[in-house]
Amino acid sequence: MIVQRYARYFAFCPVWAWPWLWLQLAMIERFSRQTGRKVLVRVRRDGWVKVCFVSDLPQPEGTFRPMLPLTPRWQRWAAQSDRPVTVLAAPPA
Repeated sequence: MIVQRYARYFAFCPVWAWPWLWLQLAMIERFSRQTGRKVLVRVRRDGWVKVCFVSDLPQPEGTFRPMLPLTPRWQRWAAQSDRPVTVLAAPPA
């Protein structure tokens, strides 16, 4: 229930602002439930709610994530230089 979850906001605002506060929090809660995003809000003393941050969309199941290389970077020549390996292997002239 919204009242129990956001009790600190209702304690912060005067009683005459509770209906407006409840309406705004209900809309934010519905948005969060429908999209799966989390919302960080700031409540003013007069009952106005400001959305400060909205999280990213949740990643769908089966999203490809590349595997990290098994060898450390200092053992891979490609990670040490922008030059091709053939140029690095060539003897100096």
